[in-house]
Amino acid sequence: MFYQYIAILNKELLDAMRDFKSLATALFMPIFFALFSLGSMHFIVSMQQSNDQIILPVQGIENAKPLVDWLTEAGITVIAASGNPEEKILNKTYDAILIIPENFPENFRQQRPATVDLLSDHSSSKTQGKVRKVRQLVNQWSTKIGSIRLLTRNISPAIARPAVINDINVSTDQQVAAKILASVPMFTLLIVFASGIGMASDMTAGERERKSLEPLLINPVPYTYVFFGKWSAAVLVTFCITLFGIGLQILSINVAPLEELGLRLAMGWSQFALIMFIVIPVIFLASALQLLVSLFARSFKDAQSYNSLIVLLPVIPGLYLTFSSGSAEYWQMLVPILGPTALIVDVIGGEPIAIQHAIIAGGTSLVITTLLVFLGILLLKRERTIFG
Repeated sequence: MFYQYIAILNKELLDAMRDFKSLATALFMPIFFALFSLGSMHFIVSMQQSNDQIILPVQGIENAKPLVDWLTEAGITVIAASGNPEEKILNKTYDAILIIPENFPENFRQQRPATVDLLSDHSSSKTQGKVRKVRQLVNQWSTKIGSIRLLTRNISPAIARPAVINDINVSTDQQVAAKILASVPMFTLLIVFASGIGMASDMTAGERERKSLEPLLINPVPYTYVFFGKWSAAVLVTFCITLFGIGLQILSINVAPLEELGLRLAMGWSQFALIMFIVIPVIFLASALQLLVSLFARSFKDAQSYNSLIVLLPVIPGLYLTFSSGSAEYWQMLVPILGPTALIVDVIGGEPIAIQHAIIAGGTSLVITTLLVFLGILLLKRERTIFG
């Protein structure tokens, strides 16, 4: 009887290979996500480089030459500001404008607090990096002048600093890079769920519309073999496309210009194998779920619509882990999709993977897969499934 299962498997694989349009669509997703990841990293690097090259318009340059010289020495390009400064900021002509009032020299000579105004648009996240750097430089200059004034009075500047913070970063470059690449685990699981949409819909709802499902089911072949044949074909195709997609993601990480951010991240065969090991149970789950939904659907169009919604399942855990911190936790392994996503985050971050976590996450997916397969076999036995 095993040959019947093989015959159905071969038939579904041949049909999938002939459906070039669906196959091309499935292969497009991994390429798109890899290019998106690479483009995102290039964008982050370009944003960092633009923050390093700051042009600062200053109104009242002549009122504080020492401050202007300090900014210039720090790499800030200072230019004279003209016109209405608030209008220039609102019109996006300048990112920030430093206004030095006319009373600044007098207050400075009298050793009174001399105020300067730093105008910027706080609603623009694009400019806040530059504004933060300018603010930091002005504060450093102010601290330096304050220390000189204390020394002229034979007072140690240290007396004004009762506490000093040593900022020590214990994270590795790979962990920092993993936060930048937080979308990669989500993209990996999106590939898993997006790869089999067309095939799962076609081999169930599509065959029912073409009247080719009924002749298959009236043959003396156990329904178990029919479902397992279709499910195995979906798993194999999804596995191959996921393999291709993960390879492209790792390639995009390795060619990304992370060194320009002062980071180093190398992804090799060991990380590739680990990620594949983590996602294989998810492939089983995704294929079974898509087949079950397609059997429920009344038409091929409905099946594709429902399966398109299923593709969004990895987004919620992906976004949750993007904004959370720390390594994978035990309770996350009990939540389908969340557990594998957390494990992939740890792999990219160079964290050791607890084998019990991987077993629990995989076991959770396989238990749910078993239930979905059982329900799928029951659905095949219903007349409504055959005739819609």
